[in-house]
Amino acid sequence: MRLFVLCFIGLTLTTVVALAQTSALEYPSNYAKNLVQYAVSERPDGIVRKMYVSRMALEALGKGATLPIGTLLVIEEFEGKRLGKALARDLGGHLIPDKLKPNLDVRRKVGNRPRDFENWQNERFDSVKGKKLVTNLADCWICHQSAEKADFTFTLPALRAYLSSGKLERHDCNLPERQLCAHDFDF
Repeated sequence: MRLFVLCFIGLTLTTVVALAQTSALEYPSNYAKNLVQYAVSERPDGIVRKMYVSRMALEALGKGATLPIGTLLVIEEFEGKRLGKALARDLGGHLIPDKLKPNLDVRRKVGNRPRDFENWQNERFDSVKGKKLVTNLADCWICHQSAEKADFTFTLPALRAYLSSGKLERHDCNLPERQLCAHDFDF
């Protein structure tokens, strides 16, 4: 019984520390200007996501290192432009981003412990007002734990491909919402 209580207290303290770390993340002002867009994805539900990374992270990856402490990752979401009920596409056949959705997902690396999700702070902001949104950040952990081999970052292969090509990477998926796609595990 005592072992159970000690384990419960330990898990509770770990959770509190993780939540406290998460809440310390601030809205990244001027992220579209200060970060590098390395990928874009679209989903059949008409959502377009643009993915950004800090320059220092690209520099470290370019030198063969892992994502360093201080790495900032941002995902902004847009509704695809509509022409009547149909989704508008550019000449390449890709959705055209239109209205910015009200959520901005932000991650910052704060540690380098091997295979430890607490190395990352996660937060969701109102993309217009810059205020934190009340959301269940445990969903971030539940999803990203399956990308443990890629430092909990599904787009790490896209980051590396961007470094090689210098071109914006397509990270499209044929599943709606935030369902995981097969290429999310290409690490």
